Amino acid sequence: MKVVEAVEHMRKTHAGLAGGHRANAMFHRGMSKCHGAAMGKAVAGDPQHTFHKEAKQMHDDAASDQDQRAAYHDDMGEKCEQAKKVAGDADLSKGSSELLRRLEIVEGTIIPTKITALTPTAPGVRAVPRAGQRAFADKPVVATQFSKLVEIEE
Repeated sequence: MKVVEAVEHMRKTHAGLAGGHRANAMFHRGMSKCHGAAMGKAVAGDPQHTFHKEAKQMHDDAASDQDQRAAYHDDMGEKCEQAKKVAGDADLSKGSSELLRRLEIVEGTIIPTKITALTPTAPGVRAVPRAGQRAFADKPVVATQFSKLVEIEE
């Protein structure tokens, strides 16, 4: 996959999220309008009037929040467009120094390397089997043909 394709995918994702937030804002504006109309029919001081007044305010606030979120995703989409121009035609499947330099420009971060899912056992920590569970072996039970794969050199 090319870097440009990945960045374009992120841009489309931001555009979709922005559209969703705008749709939510439109829904909240519609609900606010309904509560405003219902509030006008109720007498001030009536619990129905208070309910519609508070609901209208809540929907106005929610619409404003959704507009801000849509603006954020629009901004991020524009930044993805800028990043696409910087990324060039580098390929993510090829680890070149030029690609790494461009990715650092695009992401503004250092890509972690040499990450492993294996961690040493912490000193003083011991697994305790639950009731009815078989005891833990000191060494994993592995077929002899695979013993080299799990062997630990000390």
